Parts: sequence; C-alpha cells; structure tokens
Amino acid sequence: MKGYPRRTLCILLTVLLLLAGSVHFPATANTAGAAPALDGQMTQGEFLVKFKPGTSALTKRSLNLRYRVTEKGAIPRIDVHILAVPRDKSVAEMVAVYRKNPNVVFAEPNYIAQAEMVPSDPYFSNWQKGLQRMGAPAAWDLTTGSAEIVIAVLDTGVRASHEDLAGRLTAGYNFVSGNDNTADDHGHGTRVTGIIAAATDNGRGVAGTTWQNLVMPVKVMGSNGSGTYSDLAKGIIYAADNGARVINMSLGGSNPSSALKSAVDYAHSRNVVLVAAAGNSNGPVAYPAAYPNVIAVAAVDNSDNKASYSCYGPEISVAAPGSGVFSTVISGGYDVGSGTSFAAPFVSGLAGLVLSLDPALTPAQVQDIIERGADDVGEAGFDPYTGWGRINMAASLSLLAGAKAGAEQAAEAAPEPEPEPAPGPEPSPAPAAPEPAPEPQEPQPAAPQTIVFSGSVGDRKQGGTAAHTINVSSSGTLSATLTWNTRRTDLDLYLLDPAGRVAAVASSSSQTGLREEISVPVSVPGVYTLQVVAVSGKSSYTLTVTLP
Repeated sequence: MKGYPRRTLCILLTVLLLLAGSVHFPATANTAGAAPALDGQMTQGEFLVKFKPGTSALTKRSLNLRYRVTEKGAIPRIDVHILAVPRDKSVAEMVAVYRKNPNVVFAEPNYIAQAEMVPSDPYFSNWQKGLQRMGAPAAWDLTTGSAEIVIAVLDTGVRASHEDLAGRLTAGYNFVSGNDNTADDHGHGTRVTGIIAAATDNGRGVAGTTWQNLVMPVKVMGSNGSGTYSDLAKGIIYAADNGARVINMSLGGSNPSSALKSAVDYAHSRNVVLVAAAGNSNGPVAYPAAYPNVIAVAAVDNSDNKASYSCYGPEISVAAPGSGVFSTVISGGYDVGSGTSFAAPFVSGLAGLVLSLDPALTPAQVQDIIERGADDVGEAGFDPYTGWGRINMAASLSLLAGAKAGAEQAAEAAPEPEPEPAPGPEPSPAPAAPEPAPEPQEPQPAAPQTIVFSGSVGDRKQGGTAAHTINVSSSGTLSATLTWNTRRTDLDLYLLDPAGRVAAVASSSSQTGLREEISVPVSVPGVYTLQVVAVSGKSSYTLTVTLP
C-alpha cells in the first residue's frame, strides 16, 4: 500500500527501437494569462472530463455547446468523456474553463504515454544470465504456469506469427485503430511479450518467464511508440473486463491523470495485478507506475546495480534485470534491448506463475509474495532505487509453495477425534423406592471457545509475517479480531482454509483504526491458519479468535 507525494513532473527519456538519441516534443502553447501551465506531452486538441454523479445529460450538452466542445468518445466504466477542443482554443484554456465548473470532478489533457526503453546494447550472447540470477530453473520446478491465468500486455501490439510466440496469445483489441488487429507496427510490444511468454523448451529461440500462461495483446500505442492516456485507460479496463489477471504496462508518462488512476483502481478492484515500468529518465517514477495499486519496477544491470537510466523513488516496489535483455523482435528473429520496459515483464511473468500456484490470491498478496522473495541487492531493507530488491522467482514461489504445504501438513497432522468406547453391561442396581421423574431440561449450547495469540511483526524483509494455526472441529462462525498499538503501522489479517486457500482478508485500507476483524462461516473441519502481515512499519499485536 503506497501513500506517496504526487510527482508533478518526470522528464521521460523516450528512445525508439534500434535508434540512438531521444525524440523531442515541443511544449504546448498556452494563451498568456488565460490558462494554467500544463507540463508534459499531450494529445493536441483533446482533453478529458469527468462530471459529478447525477449531472444530467442536458447539463453536459449545454456546457459543451456553450464552449463549442464536441464529444469524441467516452470511457464508460469510469464515466470519463473525451472532448475535442475548438480550433481557436488551446487544451490549456479548455481545461481551465471546465475545472471551474461546479459540475466537473476533474478536467485534464489527454496526455501521451511512451514506450519505456533505451538504445539497444551490443549483442548479448549470454542473455540467460538474468533468468538464472532470478532462479528461474528452480522456479520452473514448482510451476511452469497455467493457461487459465492470462497476462495482458498493453503495448504496441505483438507479432503473432513469430516462431516463439505462435500459440502463446489470446484474442485482444486495438484501441489505436478501434479494431481487433493487434499486429505490432513498432516492435516494442513483441519484445515485451517474448520476455513474458516466449515458447520454452521447444529447441529454438529464447525462453519466456512463464511456459504456460497466455498473453492478451492490447494495442494502446502506435507505430511511433506512443499513445494517449485515454487509450491506455480503455486498455486497462478492457483487460480487466475480459479475464486478464495480470496487466503489464512497459510504458509511462510524466504527468499524473485522474482518468488513468481511475482505470488503474477499477482493474485493481476486479482482482487484477498491475505491473508498470518505472521509467528511464533517472528521475521520478513515471505514471502509471507511481500509483498505489501498481507494482512499480526498476531496472538493474548485469551486476544487480541500479541501471543508470532507471527512475527511482519511494514508489518502487522491486527491480528486475533490464540491461541487455534478449528477446523476440518484430523481424522474426531475436535481439537485445535495455530499459525498464524489459524489467517489468519479468515481474508480470512471475505474478502469472504465483497466481498459477494459487489463483485465489489478491493483488496485494501477490505483490507481498514477490517483494518478500526478492534478493536485497541495494541498501539494507527497502531503498528507493531497487525497492525491496531484485526479484527472485524461485524464492517467491517457494514462499507460496511452503505456506500451502505447511497448511496441508498441519491439516493432515491434526489429531483425529477419539471414538467413544462402546458401553459395556452395567450391574443391575438394587431396587429402590421410585423417585419422581425429573423435569425435562432444555439442552444448553456449548460455549464458544476463545483463543488469544500475541506477537510482533516488523517490515516485510525482517519477520513481516506471523502465522497462527487453529483446529476447527465443528461448523459455524469463526471470528478473529486483530489489534495493535502503533499508529504508523499498517497490518493485514488473512485467514487460510485447510487447503491453504485464502478464505477472508481484513486490511486497513477497508477498516479504520488499529483494529481489524474477520467473521467467516466455516463448514469444513480442519486446521485453519491466520496470518498477520506487516504492510508497513512494525508493532506488537493481539489476535483473539473465537471458534464455532
């Protein structure tokens, strides 16, 4: 859970495939004294507006007519309108006018997102070094993925006919042209997709991070390697609505956007893991990576040092190899590329493997597993350059597999109830004077059993999770209350069923104060596990459990 100050400017270094140097976009002109300065690259002649709930269609039309603004499209799920600016007005002027209207929640330019990459390094023959450093062979011993967990790649499209990508894609959509043709006309998306899902163990080409997970190509950038925030927001919502569990965004813009954040939050609310490249300007983290519900990925070089180009800041979650990464290219062959664009897909692939082992995990749990398994390659603990460290595929999957195996073993080791001994013949009592028959008594329900645990948790790199097991022998309602006393600490509470699946979650994002509660009906007897996870900070805690 991130709570970081908004970055107002990120100078984003944009470098196209196989070209040295940068592409410069001139600043948008503003009418002097009439409109605010708007930094960053934006779509000329367009801006985005969200009206307050309950604003009538007539009110919206009247406002647009008054300023000769026409509607070019909309993003219905988050109720954002794409509006065209009159020829004699600037984007900045119209944004300023709409921001002052009491019926408007926000108005902003339709900013440009760019593919996150830097010029290619010389041919890198030992391209597998990055995968080996991340423990990929050992990770693949645990899982090679599942075709049921789909990873969406929001990029320039994919060359589906590439020998290492054939059969690895699902249907997708092209938001640049408004059709289902997701062919790559730039090359960036084909490289990113190969890092995630190139066919593996097929005797040719390169190995992908995941062998089985499929990729959903969603084209949000054109042949020039850039695209609008509105198309990016549409792509995020499309992927979430069409079954993607992971979204990879190897792109970024320097400006924050309420529309883009709304799309990110929408996908996160639908249980989607969002991963984005941090950016290549060696400056503040780009958007959407800077948003709280996105795993921001920095790049490290071949010695696990921060790559010289990688953006940094408190938003960074983890790092991955980004320099000299060998992958599929649009021409049909293979080549190396560098940039945070090529670090992010390693994390997306790992997220797909994690969900393949346990599809019931939430995005926050997936992020926690990836962060806790990372190798601490920078300063001790969290640092703004590599986050919680360079990802370790084997370590993260082992954490998850170990937790599931522990829950299963605990369930198997739970003592079976002792059978009641068969009653034997009892001696006949001596005859006695008859007693009056007692009044029938109503059966009294058994009092619920309460168990109290206590402990402490620190940050996620140093004992950030504590687990307590309980043996549930009857059906009913299981309740648990977690309390702690450090206000700067954020704790989450998870309940795992006897099979190791998450049955309930309580987090401070949905409950206020220093107290969280879970109340779940249980019908399957066995050993349940309660996990206390320190999302941030450290504190002692008390966990009170009431059994059915």
